[in-house]
Amino acid sequence: MRLFGNSVTLVPNAPPLDAVAIGKQIGSLAEPAVDMDLDGLVGTHLFRGLALTIDWKARCFTRRPGARRPR
Repeated sequence: MRLFGNSVTLVPNAPPLDAVAIGKQIGSLAEPAVDMDLDGLVGTHLFRGLALTIDWKARCFTRRPGARRPR
């Protein structure tokens, strides 16, 4: 996965992280690194089948229909 211009490896069956740990990981990828305190997470099932773009500078994300791939 590409995030903030960096390649991030997603590990299947990795131990679950809480919102605080995930925020720290994401914030460390920004240039410059930032403290990113998350209050909560939205389940990825809400984005299934969509392409999600996170615009760090504009502080927003957009979604659009993504290419369908067999699972």
